[in-house]
Amino acid sequence: MLVGLITEALVKIDRWRTAAPIRQQADLAPQGWRAAQVAQAIEHERTAKIEMAQRTPFDEVLKRLKGSTSINRLKVLCEGQSDRPVLQSLVSQIGVTSDIIYDSIGGWGGLRAESDPNIWLLGCKEAIIVMDGDEGRHLRRPGKPHTQLAKEERKKLSGLPIELSNPGTLRNRKLLPAARIRKSHWP
Repeated sequence: MLVGLITEALVKIDRWRTAAPIRQQADLAPQGWRAAQVAQAIEHERTAKIEMAQRTPFDEVLKRLKGSTSINRLKVLCEGQSDRPVLQSLVSQIGVTSDIIYDSIGGWGGLRAESDPNIWLLGCKEAIIVMDGDEGRHLRRPGKPHTQLAKEERKKLSGLPIELSNPGTLRNRKLLPAARIRKSHWP
């Protein structure tokens, strides 16, 4: 009874630090008491972690989550590896660089080969796929309409927070409101 009162008094002062002597004393206790003492130490450690988490301000929790999850991240997927530095440079010139992940998809073949478009959303909340117009548009026709391949890929992405575009359409995005994307920027 006295041990219980002292333990509870120590727990009220510092639950986390109370668990250490309980663990240390478990080795000295009779065999029948050891399991109960270790369980008590584990319970105090677990409860101390919960109490510490409950005392953490919500803003601090959001800051930690922002760095470790896809909260507010945008993924910009380029057609090929050589397009990535160009897009990064363009986006950085307008001052929007944080919370953007850059990657490439391996050309129109890579886009077409992926049967599950959700793969493009891994690690982000929204994605933009920037493809050259060579296979996505009929470049010699008036108005440069989409090819059948581009229509099929747009249909596959419909309903998802993924936009399929070519460099000329990026200037209409909120991401790049002031960007002037010229053909000379693209390799």
